[in-house]
Parts: sequence; structure tokens; C-alpha cells
Amino acid sequence: MFNSIHQLRGLLLITLLCFITACGSDSGSSAPSVSVYVTNIDLNATDTSFAVGVSQLVEGEATFSDSETRSASSTSSTWSSDDESIATVDYFGVVTGVGEGTTTINALYNGAQNAEGEFVTGIIDITITPAEVVEIQLYSEVNTVVLGVDVQYQVFATYSDETNDELDSNDIVWASSNPTVAEIDGLTGIAETLSAEETTISVNFQGLQSSSLLTVTNATLVSLTVSPEIPGETSVPAGYTFNFTAEGTYSDDSTGPMTDKVTWLAVNHTFLEAIEPKGTFRGLSSGNAGVRATFGTIIGEIPVTVTSEILLSVDIEPDQDSFPIGLRSQLTARGYFSSSINKVITDEDNINWESDNTDFATVDPDGMLTAVGLGKVNITLSYTDAEGEFFSDIQQFTISDAELVTATITTVPNDLYLVPGQTHQYIAIGEYTDRSKHILNNQEDIFWSISDLLDNSDSDSAASIHPQTGLITNQFYNGLKKTEQVFVNVTVGGLGGEHDPAYANLGAVQVLSSDNLSFTGTFLEFDVEQLQLTITSEEVNIEDGMSGPDNQSFIMLTYDEAESVCQELVYNKHTNYRLPTSTELTKLWNDKTADPAVDYEFYTKYNWSVGENYWTSTTEDSGTTYKVIDLGMGVVQSSSSVTDYNYVSCVRSPVSP
Repeated sequence: MFNSIHQLRGLLLITLLCFITACGSDSGSSAPSVSVYVTNIDLNATDTSFAVGVSQLVEGEATFSDSETRSASSTSSTWSSDDESIATVDYFGVVTGVGEGTTTINALYNGAQNAEGEFVTGIIDITITPAEVVEIQLYSEVNTVVLGVDVQYQVFATYSDETNDELDSNDIVWASSNPTVAEIDGLTGIAETLSAEETTISVNFQGLQSSSLLTVTNATLVSLTVSPEIPGETSVPAGYTFNFTAEGTYSDDSTGPMTDKVTWLAVNHTFLEAIEPKGTFRGLSSGNAGVRATFGTIIGEIPVTVTSEILLSVDIEPDQDSFPIGLRSQLTARGYFSSSINKVITDEDNINWESDNTDFATVDPDGMLTAVGLGKVNITLSYTDAEGEFFSDIQQFTISDAELVTATITTVPNDLYLVPGQTHQYIAIGEYTDRSKHILNNQEDIFWSISDLLDNSDSDSAASIHPQTGLITNQFYNGLKKTEQVFVNVTVGGLGGEHDPAYANLGAVQVLSSDNLSFTGTFLEFDVEQLQLTITSEEVNIEDGMSGPDNQSFIMLTYDEAESVCQELVYNKHTNYRLPTSTELTKLWNDKTADPAVDYEFYTKYNWSVGENYWTSTTEDSGTTYKVIDLGMGVVQSSSSVTDYNYVSCVRSPVSP
């Protein structure tokens, strides 16, 4: 069924930056000057009004006195809700609707203070509306029937609060794709078969759709088989009921349920009577009788016995004494009779259920128990038989903490890209029996692993993941020669594996630092896709193993494309990149080259591809061409035209984290 809440949370819980301070930073990072202070925190959300059960990200932006802005989202702030009965908010700013109303969400920014030395809070009002239908599912007991047999359809709805129920609304629009095969009644949902062929039955509700293929055959019914609903139950004490099913066998040897389509009759009305719903019979007095089903001229029958046993006691099942919060469990009433027989009597008339504390558990008239809150609760079963005799049973249940149902990984994006040396903190989210979701990273029985590596002949893996914390590292120094992809998995106490695949792409281009500047090397074709770079024109250089990784394809760009790529680049979690000057790139080569007489050290030591020149932002005297640098040998050259294709290094000054 629908799982949109899981998908939205998966789009939010990206990185525990507060836990892993080195995550995504590069050398040379420094704190902002103490003279710079926070002036304002702005909060925003795509939707500030949404339904119960829906989750919505609230993001924040901190504005500083020097007009710089920084993210106040996720763990950069401490989040709270003024009224958690209306909406809750987690560590990352994910707001979830709980009940109808309006509440204020607060974000206390942790990154810096205002001019008075106080932390600053941003606020946003969120309105929660009633739960809404988010998915519908068309259901029928059969999808293939013989001509002349009607089919009953039902529509089930999934709501934004993850509850499910049959949908009964005049707004449901029914349709049959081939009305000559079957017509569908828009009020009852019953399809009347008219000819042997196929048709698609569909429903539409407020823009949501569901459909099912119905096949009508020319086969004819040849026999009916009647069976007790509980195998072997062909006898019943007088005054009590038991249930039967009918199955049809057709001329093409196919079979299908006929319980709701046949006419049910009691053989020997002195001892037995047929009652509703279809297939249900009540014993009247002791003796031999029969249960008969008819459809046209076809008859099915089974002998039954009505006995004279009397009820001695009733008992609540199951015998387990504890249920976790949120769990719904069907309780059963069992009757114990003379002659040592027993049977389920849950569906008998005059069965009553009662909870002595609905704050802990509720029980509906059908015996469905719902665990609500921690504590002990007494459930009472009472029954008055046909003779007016009263029976009862009381069972105490302990309602315990909600239990884990599933464990999933959340990350943004699922196809994560890590530069060499970069780490990422994965988050495991557990869904519990009460439909709450909690971070599982501190669980003792959590286990993280990586698997299904792409072929990398130079090393077993460039990735490591801590089995308990979920911190993954791109271990560049393991000798990674090309971008590699791994799958990330998590289990908690054996639960897991139900999440969408989480990938980590391990970039092979190392970030180098010089004079408080951070430089990227040129990128592989695969990296361009992962980094979502906008490139309209490029050439590719395939390295030969001498100046770059053998047989790997690196992009080459014109000057304008190179400048644009650096401006839009998001790499190592930073955005303020530009093309380096020739002085900056030359200084980098001088700082990182141990022996200037040795060619290609940038490749052999740092895995930078240096088979082509690198662009710089330094113009020649004429102002119409730009200097380029051969990082294989550290030579400054001139480019004849801005339309030439060269490698690209982007640089940033790591003034702020």
C-alpha cells in the first residue's frame, strides 16, 4: 500500500552534521569572525497546511550582519513544536501532522548568536487538516468468472495517517472498459456479466484511480462442493452457529468461490436453519441434518449433526499477556461444552467485550483489541446463551512499549556522491507498532554493511562503513582509480532490507589544499552525471595510465562551460567554487610536487588526471585568451581561444564551514 510518508522522510534525513564534525569539510576551514553575528532566522516550507499523517520539511536560513546567509536547516537548529497534539517535529525539521489545528514550529539556530550574544529562533505556523485519502485499491474475491455470475467489487482507501478502511462514498466513479462484457452498478459495485471476454473494471475517487481485469468465460458450472469454514467442523451444539463455503467446478476444470452466489438451504428444518450471512447455519435441536447449496440445477450438500451439549464456560484467546502500543489484535471467544468439546463462539449473538481502562487498550464489539497506552488493562468477555444463562471471562493484558516493525535507511540523495576522504552519516529509521518513527543509530543490535561493489581491479573497496554508527568513508588512499558504486544495507535485530536501495558513489578525484584554498581535479564522465552538472558541449579525453587512470574518460570543456560548471558546482558539500587563477594553480603544483623533475606526480600521488591542460581565469595581455597550466609538468601555457577544450579545476576559499 501507499508509503508516501516513508518517501518524504527519506528525502530529509540526510546527514548528522552535529555528530560528525569532519563530515564533508576540507582542510583550511575556519570559524567566522566574532564581529559577524546572526540578524535573522527565516523558516519556510513548501506547504504550511497539510493533512494528518503527512510529513513536510521545514527549512531555515540564517542571515548574518555581513549579509552572508547560511543554512539553518536540519541539525543546524534545535526544533520544537508548541503543540505536539497537532504536529510534531523531529531533529531534522520534519513536521508530521498529528491532529487538526494550527501550531507554531520553532528552530533555535545553533550556528552562531546575535549581537547581544543570544541564540536566535525562527518560527513558522503550520496548519494540520483532517486525514485525506492518498490511495485507493479495487478488490474482488475473483477475477475470472463464468458467464452469468455477478462479481462484487469493493474499494479500500489508505489515508494520510496510514489507516485503511473500505471507502463508501457517492463520489466514487465506476466504469467498465467493455460494457458488452460486464456492466458495473455505480451504487453497489456489482458487475453483471453479459458476454464471454475481458473487460477492465476501474474506479476513480478524487483523481485517484485503481483498476482490475475481469475475465468472463463460457465455461459452465458442473458441480458444487460444500465445506465447513473450520475444517472438520460438521457438528454444532443446539443454539449455536457454524459456517460453510461453496466452491464451483466448471466444464473447463477451473474452480471458483460460490459462497455468496448460491442459495443456502437446511436439510431437515427441525434440527437446523439457514441464517445470514450466507453460509451460516444455527442448530435448533439435536439430530442429523444437512447443509445444501444450489445454483440453478446444480446442488452441493454435506451431512451435519446437531448435538445436545451444553455450554460450561467461556474463555478469551489468545493466552498471551502482553501487547505493544499500537498493535491491533483480534481476540477470540471460545466456548467449552459438555462432552469435552469446544468451539469458537465469537460471532454468536449476545457476545459482549469491555475494557476497564480505555487509556491503555480499547476493544470493539467484534473483539478487536487496540493497544493505546502503557499499563495493565482487564478485558471482559460476557455472553448470555439462548437459555438466558450468563457466562464471562476476564483476562488481564499488559500494554508495553511499541515494538520495532521495520528498519529503513534514509539519505538524500539515495544515489549519494562522496569525494575522496569525505564521510557521510547514514540514518536508520525504525517504524514501530504505534506507527511512530525513531532513529535507530544508537541501537545495540544495529548492523551496517556495504555490498555489490562495481568491479575495481586495483582494490577490494574504496569504502568503509562503521558497522554500528553507519558512517561511510570514501577511502581514497586505498588506491581507487575510478568512481565506484556500493550498496548500503542496514539491519536491526534481524529486521531490515525493506528499504529502497541506498547507493554511495565514491569519487576518485581528491580535493587538494594550498594557501587556504581547496581545489578539485577534473571530472570523469560518470561524475558529471552524479554531480548533476549542466554541460551543453564537451569533449572527452581517455587517459592512458601514464598521466591518468588507464582507459578512464575525463571531460574537457570550453572556457565558458568551465566557468559555468565551477559556479554551479556542489562538491564536498560546498557551493562557492570558481575557476582558479594561474598563480593559484601554479602555487598548488609547487606545493604538492615533491620533485619537480618527476612528471605526472599529480596523478601518481593524488590521482588527478593531467593528460590535458587546465583552464585558469587569468587572461593574456590581449584579454582575448586565457592561460592554461600543464599540471603534469607544472608549465604555464596560453590557450589560443576560449573555444578550446581543456580540463577543469574548480577552487574555493573555505572561509565558512
